[in-house]
Amino acid sequence: MNAVVDATLDAAFERADQLYKNWSRVCAGLIALLAALAVWYMSGASRANFGTAFLIGLLAVPLAPIAKDITSALSTAAQAFKAARRP
Repeated sequence: MNAVVDATLDAAFERADQLYKNWSRVCAGLIALLAALAVWYMSGASRANFGTAFLIGLLAVPLAPIAKDITSALSTAAQAFKAARRP
């Protein structure tokens, strides 16, 4: 009985975590797209640049986790380098 309850709870937590991550990605995408379009609108750019602003907004979301990973990797490497240089 205890194993069944644990398995059910684990499945429910996993599903809730996946739903949270998916909705966070959707919201991040909408915010990035709206931010890019707002900057385009406020800059007074021509209508020809609308497509460019739209593409920048769409590309910002998948690039954000990659940039975060690169930043954390560089930070870790810098810390390791500093630790190795100390006598």
